[in-house]
Amino acid sequence: MKKSHSIQLKKIYENREGYNQKTYLYEIAVEAINQLFFGIGTPPDAEQLNLPYAYNEKPVTRLEEFSTIMYGEIIHFNIEKHRTYNQWKKAPGDLFSNLLTDFITTAFYISLLIMPVAEASKQELYRLKSNLKGQQSSPQG
Repeated sequence: MKKSHSIQLKKIYENREGYNQKTYLYEIAVEAINQLFFGIGTPPDAEQLNLPYAYNEKPVTRLEEFSTIMYGEIIHFNIEKHRTYNQWKKAPGDLFSNLLTDFITTAFYISLLIMPVAEASKQELYRLKSNLKGQQSSPQG
C-alpha cells in the first residue's frame, strides 16, 4: 500500500469518534487484504483481480485461486473446489506451480496483516462482553 494513501486514511480515522490506533490498524489490514484480491485503489464494488494465468482459456482470479486451494485442498471443505484443484494440478505447463506460488505469497502477506485484525477483534469482543455484563447487572426500570 502506498505510504501517502496510508497517511490519508489515518487522518480520516483520527477524525472519527472512537478512533484508536488498533481500529486504524484493523482498517488498514482489511484494506490491504482486499487489495490482494481486487487490486490497489479499487472501489468496494470492483471486479476481482485477474492473475496472468488462465485455465480452459478463462482467466483465474486471485480470489478464485486462493479459495480453490484453501477449500479444495487444504481444508477439503468444498468438493467442487477440490475437483478444480485436481484439474489445475493436472493441467499442462506451469499453471499449477504458478498458482501455488501465488497462493503461498498471498497467504504470507495475509499472515503479516492478520495480527491487527485479531487484536482488534479480541478488544471488540471484550468491549461487547463488558457492555452485556453492565446491562445484565443494571436494575430494570
